[in-house]
Parts: sequence; C-alpha cells; structure tokens
Amino acid sequence: MYYVSVSVLEKFRRYLDEVSEFDTKEAVLEAITGRFVPNDKVIVGQAYHKMIEALSKYNNYYPDIILFDEKQIEPARKFVSSLKVVGNEISVYKQYGNYKVGGRIDILEPDTIRDVKVTFKFPSYDEYFDSYQWRFYCDILEMERFLYDIFVVHDFAGLNSDMFPVPIPDAKIEYDDPPIECLAYNNMQSDIKLLVKEFDKFIKVNEYENLLKTVQL
Repeated sequence: MYYVSVSVLEKFRRYLDEVSEFDTKEAVLEAITGRFVPNDKVIVGQAYHKMIEALSKYNNYYPDIILFDEKQIEPARKFVSSLKVVGNEISVYKQYGNYKVGGRIDILEPDTIRDVKVTFKFPSYDEYFDSYQWRFYCDILEMERFLYDIFVVHDFAGLNSDMFPVPIPDAKIEYDDPPIECLAYNNMQSDIKLLVKEFDKFIKVNEYENLLKTVQL
C-alpha cells in the first residue's frame, strides 16, 4: 500500500484541471518528493499559520521566522477567540483502494472542520470550492461542514531585512469574513475515488511508484 497526502492529491487535481500555469506535472512531482522550495509569500503564510496554531493551543505566540506586529496579530487573536476548538493539527487518514490518504486538520470544532489559508490576493470562492482538500477531510471524518478561514495580506514588499526574526512592517493583514463554507454532498465519495483512481493511473503510466512511500494501514 502507498501513502499519499491530501495536499499532493489536490496538487494533482489542479494539474488535471489546468488551474494555472504553475500547476504542472513538475509541480506534482515536487509535491510528492518534497523538493518544493518556498518563496517569500509561502514563508509568511506558513509563519502566520503557525502563529494561529500557537494562539489556539497555548494562548501565546513567540515569533519564529517572521516577526508580526500587534496590528498584524490582532485579526488572528479575534479569530481564535471566536472558536469552539476540540482539536488542533489532528492527523487523519483513510484507505482508498491501494492508497492510504492522510493529512492534518488545522482546527476541529464539534460540527465543523476548519482550515486556515493565507493569501496575497482577493479570495476566489470557486478556487476553494473546487478543491478536493475539503472533500477528503469531510469524507475521512464523516462530517458535513468545512470552513476555509482566509487571511489576506496586503502591501507585502518581500523579505529583504537582515534582521531575525524578519519584520514585515508595511504589510496589512485582515480576516476575510465570512469564511468560505463547503458542504458534503451525496456523490462526494465517488468523486474522491475517481480522483484517486486517476492519480493511480498517473503513477503507474509514468512509473513513479518509487517516489511513493509504502506503508501499512
């Protein structure tokens, strides 16, 4: 049995749908092998995500790579205070055919799965709704409701400072309210299994089996 992450399958879905010029076969292979090199925006997004996790778990935050100021942190504090958290960063998985599909849930509430996204452009509802990330997580946890919580970064000029942690003083961060809601539907599992089947075909036709991890369920 092979292991594949939800994020890799979503990257593969974007490649199939030709979502953008960046969604190429090479991008899928980078996701599978972990060769992806994050750019400045990805680094900031990951840091803000970690900050929200720390606030949710420990009600505290210590800067790592990026030094956010209080105005940048405030939207995260308000967001965390509104949650009814029953779990953070929960590892989940389920077998689909010959694949163990796994991932991590950002935030779990009693009746809702939530995922934090950081973007540098105006959020597109269709882009998030078309994703298979929420479909997999709803199916794995047998839950009906998934929310994308979007934080938008404005006026980001890049990471040019020699200081560490790196401040981004000109950037403004806001929470895009309301969150994007996605709901499970009747044929969702069939759609999921079809994507996994297409991924399996992609792997076998290109003889990429050696790139995947073999696991026990």
